[in-house]
Amino acid sequence: MIDVYKRLSTPKPLPIQRQFPELKRKTFLDHPDAKEINAPFYSYDHAPFKVISKYGGNKLPLREVQQELRQVFQKTATKILTEIKKTKAKVVFAYMPFPDAIHHLQHHHLPILKHYIELDRFVNKLKQAMPTNATLIILSDHGFDIQKCNHTTYGFYSTNKKLNPKPQKITDFTKIIEKELSKHD
Repeated sequence: MIDVYKRLSTPKPLPIQRQFPELKRKTFLDHPDAKEINAPFYSYDHAPFKVISKYGGNKLPLREVQQELRQVFQKTATKILTEIKKTKAKVVFAYMPFPDAIHHLQHHHLPILKHYIELDRFVNKLKQAMPTNATLIILSDHGFDIQKCNHTTYGFYSTNKKLNPKPQKITDFTKIIEKELSKHD
């Protein structure tokens, strides 16, 4: 990857929503050459947050919630890899909520490094499943403050190609993706 962990400015974080409202306008995901997988506002299943809600009080112990969350991660990863391999779309947007969910769940409990190693393995499988000339952008819509156990107003991205112009805000990626789609119109 070329631009690893670049800090982006993002809008003020919103409270976590369990359901997304209906979109009022079209996005690049509505383009005929775009494919979305588990995308918020489209087909997101909210599975990680359903699992996290089972923790605490008289609910499931942390270890069982972690195991269930790992199963959700594996199911989502398999779905993304399967769809990537079979799609003919020019742009694929796949949402992996695992990093956010694991931070909310484990911020004070266990080291999360093992989960990042698992995510790294997934990204390597993803790269292998993609065409060699494809652009891979990994993007977070926000960061995470471990001390406060809450979202921050900055995000990060990583990509396998140099992006021009270099994104400064999260919304800059829309222009980059729309430019990529226009190459195929």
